[in-house]
Amino acid sequence: MDRDDDIGLVRRFFALHGTRADELAPAVYRQPAADYTSAEHLERERRALFGGAPLLAALSADIPDAGDYVTLSGAGAPVVVVREDDGRARAMVNTCRHRGARVVEGRGRARHCLVCPYHSWTYDLSGALTAQPGAGDGFLGVERGDLGLRPLPVVEGHGLIFVRPPAPPSAGAAANGEPIDLDGVLCGLGPELDSYKLASYHHVETRTHVQPCNWKLVVDTFLEAYHIFSLHKQSIAPQYFSTGGLFDPYGPHCRYIGVRRSILDLLGTPEETWSMLPHATIHYVLAPNALLVHQLDHFELWRVFPLGVDRCVVHTGLYAPAPPHDERAQRYWRKNLDAVLRVTTEEDFPQCERIQADLAAGAADELIFGRNEPALAHFHRSLATMLQS
Repeated sequence: MDRDDDIGLVRRFFALHGTRADELAPAVYRQPAADYTSAEHLERERRALFGGAPLLAALSADIPDAGDYVTLSGAGAPVVVVREDDGRARAMVNTCRHRGARVVEGRGRARHCLVCPYHSWTYDLSGALTAQPGAGDGFLGVERGDLGLRPLPVVEGHGLIFVRPPAPPSAGAAANGEPIDLDGVLCGLGPELDSYKLASYHHVETRTHVQPCNWKLVVDTFLEAYHIFSLHKQSIAPQYFSTGGLFDPYGPHCRYIGVRRSILDLLGTPEETWSMLPHATIHYVLAPNALLVHQLDHFELWRVFPLGVDRCVVHTGLYAPAPPHDERAQRYWRKNLDAVLRVTTEEDFPQCERIQADLAAGAADELIFGRNEPALAHFHRSLATMLQS
């Protein structure tokens, strides 16, 4: 983050803190409850947001070395992103061309090839089919060169890897193969993200949970601090303010900063020494479904995918500035991940589950986002615009 911008953010917070105020949106935003409960609306989201549009698939740290791969599911057709021998990231549909089995699962390291577990059809790191063990003459007349894994557009930069998953068949081949303009996708966020040197971070662990609520409710809980004093009074409320959050839009994305009470230690010190870190948690919402979170001394990557209108899968990854070489370091990072998941899974997400059940029962026609919740309104306004495009 630019130093002048960093100091300016601290100045903005102190201006709000002096009056116990929030940065306000121009107006209250009304969100239809049906956007969380309608199967028809979810189908529109799947087609417009999760098929044929660029998604944050991984961080560069997820595949640091040749042969490293990470998979992406929940966005329609399954995707695998792999680091080739030449150092480039390659993305492909993670489906064997023989019988449609998943070629690989989760994340791992391949020894120069990807092998389907069903019949051991073998693909090199570029996706070309190299072997059909035990097939004999069974596939005579079918060109092996036509049976590689289907390539997908992928772009890497600023420590991020974006992939364009396959578009629905009705969208046509052009949408499937259109290159990704990274600067266009990030809408000005690139230089700020680059300043963190994300590409030098190291993946520690990713945990996956299925939550019985609409995927947007999971994202919503990260976009305002208003609930902290109430919902989290027994956990993080003593460390965070519930007012004075800082919001800035970047196209459909945004930066939302929740401020820790330790920032008051900066009062009376020279402005040139000010910094938001480590006195804040910085959320970068990368629409439609990813959050990159700077938390004290590490990053978290949250990716949320719909499994149904009232069910979603949440991937939470932790990335450290140095590899955890010994058990002490591993234990430290595990405790960090334990702590953040304890708060979300025991306090935030149960609330989301109850909201989902009540909305499905017709308890409310709409949700009302206050002017003191600008990031929340921006997120949903951005999704509505993406659905119309």
